[in-house]
Amino acid sequence: MPKHFTLIPAVLLQIRARAGLRAAVALVAAALAVPVLAQTPPLAAYGPFNAVFLADGSGLNKPLSPSTSLDGLEAVATTIQGSNQQPAMQDPLLAGRASWTLGFWFEAPQPEQGTSLLAGMGDPAAEDARFIGIENNRLGLWLGRAQSSAGFVVGDRALDAGKWHYAAAVSDGEHVVLYADGQQVAASALAQGGVAAVLEMAPPPLVDVAASHFGGKIEALRIYRGALTAEQVKAIAGAPPEFSLATYEEATQHWPVQTRSQAGYSAPQDPSIWPHGKA
Repeated sequence: MPKHFTLIPAVLLQIRARAGLRAAVALVAAALAVPVLAQTPPLAAYGPFNAVFLADGSGLNKPLSPSTSLDGLEAVATTIQGSNQQPAMQDPLLAGRASWTLGFWFEAPQPEQGTSLLAGMGDPAAEDARFIGIENNRLGLWLGRAQSSAGFVVGDRALDAGKWHYAAAVSDGEHVVLYADGQQVAASALAQGGVAAVLEMAPPPLVDVAASHFGGKIEALRIYRGALTAEQVKAIAGAPPEFSLATYEEATQHWPVQTRSQAGYSAPQDPSIWPHGKA
């Protein structure tokens, strides 16, 4: 028998061994990827938003409405009804008992004394709202006047002023959990109706709730459909963005000095009216 025929079984064994090694490597890689995927948050429904606020300035509002594009059947029905306007759609994220997550980074140059609202969904003065705020340098929750018995739910951890912090509120529709820098600091039962379709950042002071206005920066504000896990919140808090590279929307616009009338002469000055000095 030729010698090269005797080598075929050995070659086949090597191929099988290498194939088994590749399969083993693939299984190990898949096993390692499972925790990473579990920590990766889903795509945000809204955001990211970056903004900067003055302590005595104004806030910012953003509408919360899903895409209103019509599918084929809806378009036909609308045409039959004689209307070319798209119907208003309410985002299920805003409904009562919906699961949701609100998260963002923020920086306050000075320690926040008193109570101020940072950002949230809905109208803070309404019966139902979903806001993260700060009271005496501690994160807190404001859930609307219908939950006034709970008041402003304050966390048990003081924050360092002048540093960036990650705040997140996570709700499964029945409970809401507040996180500061990836750690749970407060929790509350939740029995809410729907909230208004608006995102408010640094809203104005609210009578009997928030006496001051937030002055500082908010970055990478996102709203998610569904409740993020504690691991996902911790992963976000552990990977801060490059704050110096962000572009911030200014809530309070600057108005530079402008010249409305003409400055200078429209034609060369007559030499006869030039100033003359004594020689």
